[in-house]
Amino acid sequence: MSEFSDHCVHLYDLRNTSKAVNVFRGHRKAVSYVKYCNENEVVSASTDSNLRLWDVNTGKCIRTMKGHQNEKNFVGLATDGSHIVCGSENNQLYVYYKGLSDPLMCYDFGRAEAERTPFASLESTSDFVSARLTSESGIDLNLLLF
Repeated sequence: MSEFSDHCVHLYDLRNTSKAVNVFRGHRKAVSYVKYCNENEVVSASTDSNLRLWDVNTGKCIRTMKGHQNEKNFVGLATDGSHIVCGSENNQLYVYYKGLSDPLMCYDFGRAEAERTPFASLESTSDFVSARLTSESGIDLNLLLF
């Protein structure tokens, strides 16, 4: 699986990388990250502020998820197979269910000093936020935001 600035996700068979097995088209801007949800589905994040859930076998977009802001920087992506978590450039964390287009939940980290990790005290022009969510099934979702 590979992401490209041509706004597409390219799926390769590592036994023959001369040609993509499938190309997933639909994002309007560069694809910044791709993760498998399960053996039949992948989710992609793009700087068009959309997540897309794809069927690996057909290459068709199953769902487009909107709500978070991602226009310049990769803001993190994690999945437990059913839920998809991503960061947002507005310092919020969004949780999506793969069967819905709108977020289930949004958590605002705010600007409080107490909520920052020690890394944020380093002289830098960007903030660092790390989040960990645990699902009822015990699967941990770790997210690193800059």
